[in-house]
Amino acid sequence: MLVGRLAVVIGAGRVGRKALESLPKLGFGRVVVVDPDRRALSRLRGGAASGLETVAADGAGWLHSQGRSLPSGAWIIPAAPVHLAYEWFLLELGGRVRPVPVPAEALAGLPGLAPAREGGFVLSWAQGLCPPGCDERAVCPQRGVRLEPLYNLVGDRASPFPLAIIRSHLLIPGVGGFPFLTLRRRLSRVGPAPGPNLVATLCRCHGVVHALELNQGGER
Repeated sequence: MLVGRLAVVIGAGRVGRKALESLPKLGFGRVVVVDPDRRALSRLRGGAASGLETVAADGAGWLHSQGRSLPSGAWIIPAAPVHLAYEWFLLELGGRVRPVPVPAEALAGLPGLAPAREGGFVLSWAQGLCPPGCDERAVCPQRGVRLEPLYNLVGDRASPFPLAIIRSHLLIPGVGGFPFLTLRRRLSRVGPAPGPNLVATLCRCHGVVHALELNQGGER
């Protein structure tokens, strides 16, 4: 049960607004929306329900600064075009790590593989836009079969590399999230061995993967 829990929505755009429509029905008693765009936040406040708070700030930066004060049951709803978990990892680990490209062999052969910013990759089972009411737990309306979850495929394919998978759970069609506690726990997966550590946020059908590496000479 999610009753009374806090949801932090990162992004006040279309996906963030869609999440706001359903989060109270899912039992979240308090919702915080974080976005650097004050105008986008003001539009949310115009139709705000009780329990809604808005914060004008970068999402990953706000989580980094406020994370230790968030309750253990808080849920994070990424709703902005950035890899939130990866950006948060970089901030939490600071000068101990640096961004590096994801090795192509770590994800070779996975569906819908395409380059993303900062040397990362996006993945998707979709062959176009998903239907508005698509439920990832059902038969894929595009492929006509139940799909192997990407978090399983990436876990198998990228197993030679240190890997932190943050699984995004479907809350409503088109909107997913994960417990903040999961993000904290996955941070410990960054290992001391030389070479890239992969950070992946994945649901059954879509995902994004980036990589970082420990600075062997210490902080820079």
